[in-house]
Amino acid sequence: WWDVQYGRELYFQQLLDTIVSQPDAIQNNYFYDAATLHLYFNPAAIYDVITQYQEIQSQHGIHKPIWLVETNAAPSADPSWAVSDPTFRVSLLEQAAYEPQGVALALAAGAARVGIYKLIDTQGDYAANPEPFGLLRADLTPRPAVRTTQVAFEQLAGVSDIVWESRGIVSQVVASRPGEIIRVLWSRIPSSVSTTIPALTDEAEMVDMWGNHTRLHSIENTYTLTLFSGECQETTADYCMIGGPPVYVIESVSQTLLPEGYTLLSVDAVVLEGDQPYPVSKPGYPSLGGWLLAVVAVFALAGCGAILRVHSMKTAHPNRPPAK
Repeated sequence: WWDVQYGRELYFQQLLDTIVSQPDAIQNNYFYDAATLHLYFNPAAIYDVITQYQEIQSQHGIHKPIWLVETNAAPSADPSWAVSDPTFRVSLLEQAAYEPQGVALALAAGAARVGIYKLIDTQGDYAANPEPFGLLRADLTPRPAVRTTQVAFEQLAGVSDIVWESRGIVSQVVASRPGEIIRVLWSRIPSSVSTTIPALTDEAEMVDMWGNHTRLHSIENTYTLTLFSGECQETTADYCMIGGPPVYVIESVSQTLLPEGYTLLSVDAVVLEGDQPYPVSKPGYPSLGGWLLAVVAVFALAGCGAILRVHSMKTAHPNRPPAK
């Protein structure tokens, strides 16, 4: 990202230029197995940067996995950790909303793996980082993002053909699984939005970011739902940096009903006047033991391939400070 700040050619571009110029590059599989990125705070930037890095690889005839190995939006307003000079103002509820937004957009951009930094705050973090990054505090009490991260992993497991179909005042990510269409939707503005989406079947399951389930019934081949406003403590262009709480709309469909392309799933949105209640009701948090088992499973799946560390460009939104 320093190259972006100073108007230089991206390091990744320079590096791949050098790699492909080596006479033994092809025989050595271009000397790396995966490229990694660290992207924080701005979900839309996750999509844009991963897409750009995919394009840079393609221009060099290289098709390697890209892993988003660190992402999060560290809260600046946690009462247990006062932040006097935050990188960005982020509430605990915004951090909770960020996790599913970031995971969905990373997958839509083609990321092969996504890792949240980090599981638990440690004593060393107080000296190394201005903001807390743990899903759990150092005393092991959970931040709200614990639950929304778990729900995101559950709802997006095994998806394919995932695209960011709408990125206006309503963000919509559309994905498929065998026998299912999943839509992830959230408001990108500091207002609640009434959203109408096409129905592929007579009913759907809506899951909010906390894991609460609601049955939707189609009326005139559409579903209508309310997307709650973002707190919008920081903005990017015309939108909240972190939007409102996402919901997942899941429909069971036969393979023959899957639409050709996703234009059939576009959204209509009407901005609602006045404040709408922010959905803060949520189920109990998973145990620490359950989270540690999940982390072990993720790393067991990751394999032992050599990784080329590629630090992300920040554009206008810097990442976590490099010190750890």
